[in-house]
Amino acid sequence: MKAFQLVIFTLLSFQFTGCAVLLGNIDPGSKKSEEYGYKDLSKFKSQWKKLNTQNSLNSIEMDLSAEEKNTRIPDVVYQSQITHSTISLNSSCKKSNSYSQHQLSDFTNTLLMGFSRIKEKHQTVTMISKKEALQTTILGKIENQKIKVRTIVTQINDCIYDFMYISRPQFFEKEEADFSYFVTSTRLD
Repeated sequence: MKAFQLVIFTLLSFQFTGCAVLLGNIDPGSKKSEEYGYKDLSKFKSQWKKLNTQNSLNSIEMDLSAEEKNTRIPDVVYQSQITHSTISLNSSCKKSNSYSQHQLSDFTNTLLMGFSRIKEKHQTVTMISKKEALQTTILGKIENQKIKVRTIVTQINDCIYDFMYISRPQFFEKEEADFSYFVTSTRLD
């Protein structure tokens, strides 16, 4: 299980640079959204524990400014105490953002950096808060560990939101409903 926790930590570190790489570094002035709300997954199901992402990022990227760290830290990350799967949400906002579906695909590809030997990839357009979102599910490897990931990326007003569910393939379906609950319980304005 320790090897899988290391893989999850590595994959989360890729997510720390996901939207922030595209928004935070190239487009300075990005900030977190303050215009949304979500239900605490740890209160819905006791197996999910909310992680302190600030401590994790401090150990990964010590040379970043406070503003860069803020845009790279996921807003919230939960980890299953049973399977070690993770569910996360990240936001990045900048005035006058206008992204197309093609650009949402680019954001998704950035979130999935580091994967090799992708055997399955399925993309669909879905709706979140009455806005189109790009949902992508892949099965691949990172650090020689099989991982299944689902991302959902959308734009609401001036903000990009990405949801991510990372799991071992054998546990993916077991906790997929928890990820769906988290996504649908999130109110994006």
